[in-house]
Amino acid sequence: MKRLFTLCATLSLSFASTGWAQDVPAEYQQVLTTLGKQGDYKANVLKVNIPRNDLNVTVATVKTPTPFGFGGWVAMTKGTGGMDVMMGDLVLTQDEVNPVMSALLDNGIDVTAVHNHFFWEEPRVFYMHVHGHGKPADLARKVKPALDLIGRQFCGRRNPRVKVVQKRLDLLDCFGVTTLAQNFDQALSNFWRCVVLSQKEVQRFWRFQLSQIVECLTPAR
Repeated sequence: MKRLFTLCATLSLSFASTGWAQDVPAEYQQVLTTLGKQGDYKANVLKVNIPRNDLNVTVATVKTPTPFGFGGWVAMTKGTGGMDVMMGDLVLTQDEVNPVMSALLDNGIDVTAVHNHFFWEEPRVFYMHVHGHGKPADLARKVKPALDLIGRQFCGRRNPRVKVVQKRLDLLDCFGVTTLAQNFDQALSNFWRCVVLSQKEVQRFWRFQLSQIVECLTPAR
């Protein structure tokens, strides 16, 4: 009798598990497959889990488990006009912020906030809010490059764009911008503002004059 009860219970759990998986719409199941992640589907919302189990975080020297606040996610649900709405909160280390943000923006996903939750945590952890509209398959394709960067080792590596900007600033000084700035009425101790241009525009630098690089250089007001 006990064996029969155990068998019935096992079958019930198996059918329940199968039924739950079938409740996930096919297009959302494809999202999970594309991202290579696990998720939950409840109340017409697909939530893709991105926990940072790879991090060993301490807050004020106290070891802090992942469920305490280091579980990232992205979620999708039906919007208007046949489009889905995607929102998310990605948990990132300090070195991951710039590469992940670049991957999101380059693929048409909005970054609506970057902030922290803790003080005195090691490693430094930041939270990035993301937002997008589109077909589920398209959203998954656009967000995947950014998610694939999470957990990679960026420690000690600088964003290559930083070198481009630094090189550009060195060249600007060679062209005598510092001397030009001395002609302004305000003291050089003021903050200055300049436009940092795209990579394509940086490449044009080698073919055009300095005016193609600096759009605006004025004292801060």
